[in-house]
Amino acid sequence: MRNIPGAIRSLSERGWLSRVHLGAWRGRCWAIGFGCASSFLVYNIVYLFYSSVPGNNSEYPLGWWGWFDQGQYLTAATAFLNGDFSPSQHFYPPLYPFLGSLFLRLSESHAFYLPNLALAVGYFAVLVMLFGRYIGWWGAAACGLSGMFLYEPFRLQWVIPWTTTLGAFLIICALFLLDRYVRRHNQDSWTAGVAMTNAVLFGLVVGLQAPLRPADLALVAPIAAIYAVLLVYALLSADRNGRRGALAAIVGGAAGFLVPVGLMLLFNSVTYGSIAGGYFSTVTSIGFDPHILPDRLFSHLLASQIFFGEQDADWLSVVPLVFAATVFLPIALFTGPIVMRAAAAAACVQFVIYFSYSDLLPTGTFRYFNIHYFKWLAPVALCIALYFVRQSFSRDASEKGRGRTAVAAGLLLVLVVSSVDAGQQLRPASLIEREGQQITLDLGDEKIDFVDFVGVEGGWTDVYFPGSSRVFGDGNQELTVVADYRFLPIKSGTRLLFFKPLNGGGLKIEFSETIPVPDRFTSANVRPVDVVYRMGFPLGQQASPAQISDGSPGQDLILSGETVVFEDWSVFEGSHRWSEGAASRVILYLLSSEPNQCLSMDGFTLGAQTISASVGGEAVSETRLDGQGTVTVPLGRAAGKTEIDLAFSNPHAPNEADTRSLAFAVEAMSVAPCP
Repeated sequence: MRNIPGAIRSLSERGWLSRVHLGAWRGRCWAIGFGCASSFLVYNIVYLFYSSVPGNNSEYPLGWWGWFDQGQYLTAATAFLNGDFSPSQHFYPPLYPFLGSLFLRLSESHAFYLPNLALAVGYFAVLVMLFGRYIGWWGAAACGLSGMFLYEPFRLQWVIPWTTTLGAFLIICALFLLDRYVRRHNQDSWTAGVAMTNAVLFGLVVGLQAPLRPADLALVAPIAAIYAVLLVYALLSADRNGRRGALAAIVGGAAGFLVPVGLMLLFNSVTYGSIAGGYFSTVTSIGFDPHILPDRLFSHLLASQIFFGEQDADWLSVVPLVFAATVFLPIALFTGPIVMRAAAAAACVQFVIYFSYSDLLPTGTFRYFNIHYFKWLAPVALCIALYFVRQSFSRDASEKGRGRTAVAAGLLLVLVVSSVDAGQQLRPASLIEREGQQITLDLGDEKIDFVDFVGVEGGWTDVYFPGSSRVFGDGNQELTVVADYRFLPIKSGTRLLFFKPLNGGGLKIEFSETIPVPDRFTSANVRPVDVVYRMGFPLGQQASPAQISDGSPGQDLILSGETVVFEDWSVFEGSHRWSEGAASRVILYLLSSEPNQCLSMDGFTLGAQTISASVGGEAVSETRLDGQGTVTVPLGRAAGKTEIDLAFSNPHAPNEADTRSLAFAVEAMSVAPCP
């Protein structure tokens, strides 16, 4: 009791009880408390109302347990509970299913509810404790909540069972422990015991990636390498106590890393009869090729539609704030605190590795939630970007200069990156042979990135997922699906995308029976395309079309240079394209906003028709035709994406053999000043 006043006096002398420190402590507690409560609330709201939560949808009561990945987690968790180590029961590494097995007796349908909730809240708390020292507690809380929950694609990934939920928590803990070492290793309180404890925990959170997501050991490798280099430097240059602490940390870190890695190898040996297990063979089978990285970075981050034929499946379109923050990561490699450089290095390694996998497609990023791989990164990237912005307003002149330089460089990089565009150039092809479902082409000596087959349509999943279709290149050498190519469903038919461009030659495609080739199929239905990169205006690639054609009304390029997409029209039928049903739509992507422009559509009708046209929902014209004629649609000063809706008074079937409901066939189109 006598020592209490002295202890209080000692703390006061060191500043621990000053108003500043108490205020900072209260600010941290309030920010973490508010954010954790908000995370808890958002998590439970999503869990209550998201239709894929088991039991939330009476038509599909299994919910996400009917999905492949989640079904495998539940199968493995059940196997752990029953002591079953059969290889067939353990498709994925064991750590995350084992975590779920601990809660399986509480609720089989919701075994991952509690661990995912704890990991999401824990991730947020550690993030704020890490970055709050650099960007303020409330700034870190705002970045954490925004990165985790602002956008629905990220919000859902904290609720849906994914191995990356635990992975994200381990990554943020590794960054926190690295930062803790950097900040405190020169303090008197940093004893050999503290150094060893910190290193053991660091080695543990890094090593736990092995039984969780072995491929992500490469992601955390830069963080571990930086910690190791700092320890070796301390071992060689510090005083005696410093060397003792560094040596203890090296031994502790190695031990912490080797324990989970050893347990993983033991599990593999017991389950698969080999320490390598079955995971690596699965990962390598989906195709890894760094040569595809530039195309994938462009498609994932900027413009998904140019290669993959689908609009709004890229980061710029769906999560623009995270995209902008991510562009700052290369800047963070060269300036800022060590922990931010480590996080930026880890992110860059992840982009290089993940976007080099053939099976990671933009079409699955948000549709099939592959964005979950990057949920650890979104809040971290926002924190790093905010750090540079905050630094640019610092009272310290040198710090302000560094901050403003980083912000200027980051903004310039955002402008440059968002100005990268790609043009689709149509190349000639000859249809050599058509026999049933088999098509043989001659591509000459042209470079080809993909081929669109107009009118070759199947169900979305029949086209998208690898089936029984086969592709043979020059010399009749069969190409490997996923590793070499992929079929993609597009509006006009099916796209055959090559992951390495073909350099001409012969090409033979054997479509499966679920992707029928129409009877009337000619070389006009084949559109080989070469993609050429170019610099344009910021965000200009967002207006680039998903498909092009060869100059006929079946194409997406019309005479004056604008682009167009047809909805509820037939495929190109040699010289024309029919409207189908009582209404059809034409979507123009106009390059200019010249006044008094008109769209002219030359064609012919099936019987007498009154054709009413609306632009952007506003009625603009009505044309009566009986046979050949022109439909003229005033566009006003429309620019960019312009939707033209056409309604037909008398759509009907032309004969008993053709039962389609037709009204107007367009033969030629142009945009020009109104007459």
